[in-house]
Amino acid sequence: MKSQKSFGEFLKSARLEAGYEKASYLARACDIPQSTVSRLEAGLQTPSIDTLKKLYLCLKNIPYSHWLAAAGYLEYNSFGEYLNKLRLDAGYRDIAEFAKTTGLNEDDLLLFESNKKDPNKKELVALATGLKINVKNLIIEQGNFASVFLYGTPFNYRTDGHNFNESNVTPAILPKKKHGIPVLGSIPAGIALEAVEDIIEWIDIPESWLSGDRQYFGLQVHGDSMYPEYLDGDTVIIRKQPSCDSGDDCAVMVNATDATLKRVHVYPDHLELEAINKMYGKRSFTNDEVQSLPISVIGVVVELRRKKK
Repeated sequence: MKSQKSFGEFLKSARLEAGYEKASYLARACDIPQSTVSRLEAGLQTPSIDTLKKLYLCLKNIPYSHWLAAAGYLEYNSFGEYLNKLRLDAGYRDIAEFAKTTGLNEDDLLLFESNKKDPNKKELVALATGLKINVKNLIIEQGNFASVFLYGTPFNYRTDGHNFNESNVTPAILPKKKHGIPVLGSIPAGIALEAVEDIIEWIDIPESWLSGDRQYFGLQVHGDSMYPEYLDGDTVIIRKQPSCDSGDDCAVMVNATDATLKRVHVYPDHLELEAINKMYGKRSFTNDEVQSLPISVIGVVVELRRKKK
């Protein structure tokens, strides 16, 4: 695939040609987070299919196929070639092992990779699960045709009458729409969340969580101050908000230091930050100290995610 840097240059050129002087202007017009546009232009992030679709709909003077090509999605001659590359990259040299992982028939897999048969929606989901990728990333390509499966809606249809066309196309249907958020290793004092560069990975949350313009980010847990509920290396998903209810676990910034994870207890005349681990205890602050230090809530923990290995 093409480099992320070349896509960044393509995006910046398209933005300027469309009259968007700043990345923030394009982000607002296309309903894309400003941090995402900035990272794409800097070559620090790979564009998702959702993002490409938004850019295409926003900058209609550029054909959708050009966006796919710039992002590197059109460099395979066929779906079979693409699937074979994904399988080998995932470490499945033996197609029989891959068949066992996906639950699919080995003969069918050989037909998929030789372009003699197209997978249906259930088979696409099984392939994506076996490859540990989002089913949206399975793009059916051949020649100048690209059918991108977006939540059950192919962007284009094959028109040559070969297997995929408007009457018989079987798109992959996802049960729930997802939205990617960054997992931060730390939140330095004095830096807006959108500008934090310590991004460890990107994870998905349900798109329904975004109702009411809610915003979320992930934060990696460090140390044992919140043991045993939170372990070193855990990821907590945090809803961005400046206040909380008493007893909420929150990302909190104290006296211009890096953000920390603590349980917040709110009282009429003071506030307590509790480390669940009894070895660390609680810290109490008067209302005046909350204002003068200051102590600020960045967001509230809504979910814990833990990897077994």
